[in-house]
Amino acid sequence: MSAKNIPVGINGSSGKMGKMLRKAILQDGTFYLSAARNTNSDTTLQTLCKMAKIIFDFSSPKGTIALLEETTKHSTKVIIGTTGFNDKQMLYLKKMAKKNAILYAPNTTIGATALALASKAIEQILPSSFDTTILDIHHKDKKDAPSGTALMISQQISRTHDHTTIRAGKSIGEHQVMFFGEDEEITLSHKVTSRKPFALGAIKAAKWLLNKESGSLYSMQDVFL
Repeated sequence: MSAKNIPVGINGSSGKMGKMLRKAILQDGTFYLSAARNTNSDTTLQTLCKMAKIIFDFSSPKGTIALLEETTKHSTKVIIGTTGFNDKQMLYLKKMAKKNAILYAPNTTIGATALALASKAIEQILPSSFDTTILDIHHKDKKDAPSGTALMISQQISRTHDHTTIRAGKSIGEHQVMFFGEDEEITLSHKVTSRKPFALGAIKAAKWLLNKESGSLYSMQDVFL
């Protein structure tokens, strides 16, 4: 079966990311959208899993957990772009990744992945006297704070660091990692001005996940490196 014949589905299709992903799938031409589901649709999780080889999940933590329970019955692969999971739910994602191929990506853009890796590299060079802060800016309606992206970056930084969160205006997403020395500062920044980079990154992740098996919970670093 060639890539262009592989059906994909969207869980959370009525949201802003779901709508952007629909357009990106059509424009890319590699996959075709076989099923889509949102809270008001008649499409069940069972139908979604039966009709798709890979599912893009941009729903809610509760919606993701319900989806993963169903995917084990169909061996459906999943790309999770949902954020806001608690520690218990994250453990569940890792557990389910041993049964199905799952990629967890709180941010699917190549820029955010580069920011996280660059932060790790710089931290390893700087002395411990440098203070480190992660700044996370999103629109006022974003529910989770810190953002999933900020937490992803945080995992790359081993030293103690602060989080600053701003929820205001209409910002789609901006993250900064700042290192403060006695007489010098380093600032790394990534900002998105549309949701298109997220959609393109998600499609790239889907192409990568096609030939992967279950085992560990994959990330965008696995895709880009």
